[in-house]
Amino acid sequence: MKSYIIASSRDWHRRKFDEFVVTRIGEKWSYVSDREALADALQEDTPRYVFFLHWSWIVPVEVTEKHECVCFHMTDLPYGRGGSPLQNLILRGKQETRVTSLRMTDGVDCGPVYGKEPMSLEGSALDIYLRAGDISWKMIRWIVEENPVPTPHGRLAA
Repeated sequence: MKSYIIASSRDWHRRKFDEFVVTRIGEKWSYVSDREALADALQEDTPRYVFFLHWSWIVPVEVTEKHECVCFHMTDLPYGRGGSPLQNLILRGKQETRVTSLRMTDGVDCGPVYGKEPMSLEGSALDIYLRAGDISWKMIRWIVEENPVPTPHGRLAA
């Protein structure tokens, strides 16, 4: 049985997780919300993917080298690499962006890209984070079902 881990430090992803897993028959899904729970889950299982949604901690390189770890960034990478993407987009007057799903590596937001989806920056910060979460969950479903090979930055069709 294939297994997967969702790692998130935000409650709104837990609700989406609960809705999502009931549709995933024959798969094992785990949800972790802190570093200790992640370490325990990785000791117990070897997941196909570990998805990081709004994670508050740096993931050790030992984890990203051993497991296929996927994160989601709120810019059209490589544009906007680094922290505080939403705040930086707003400061630059952007009204739209893309959510990028990428494989985590030892560099910040520089791993190969699975895909990108457009997203409006309309509404409050919470509205935008929830919208980014919805898009990320759609991307998770696509990644699990299609097993795409991530593409280095600059080589992905827009």
